[in-house]
Amino acid sequence: MSNGSVTTHSLLPGLKSGQLAASGRYSFSLIEGLEPVIQAVAHEYGDVHVFLAVTGEIAIVQATLFPVARVRDTARLNDRILRTEKLFDLASISIDAHPDGAEFYVIYGALHATSGLSDFEFEIDTLARNAVDAAAAYRDFIK
Repeated sequence: MSNGSVTTHSLLPGLKSGQLAASGRYSFSLIEGLEPVIQAVAHEYGDVHVFLAVTGEIAIVQATLFPVARVRDTARLNDRILRTEKLFDLASISIDAHPDGAEFYVIYGALHATSGLSDFEFEIDTLARNAVDAAAAYRDFIK
């Protein structure tokens, strides 16, 4: 895969036969839509759902943390996130709107589309662990 850019479709077979899937820790599937997305389910982290999309030269990996509507005090949570986000390796946190207009905190990472399979697997696994850790770190802000 490191010889050129991958696409979501070309990456899926490698992930399905890679170390994460072979270990039984993850399962992978394709979600078709306007842009295809790979769904990785991290079984060892309580079935955390991680989504990966390749767009041009960049691959984005993300997981939803919790809905904005369930946050007690968004100003305080946002302040805490800005002060602690660096504790989560290879990840950033943002607020994204879903197609229905509902907003969610998400944790995400990015890598170049020419990255090797092991880099994609590392990013997926790190992000799944970070999603669990971030949800735990910020749980006091959730109602």
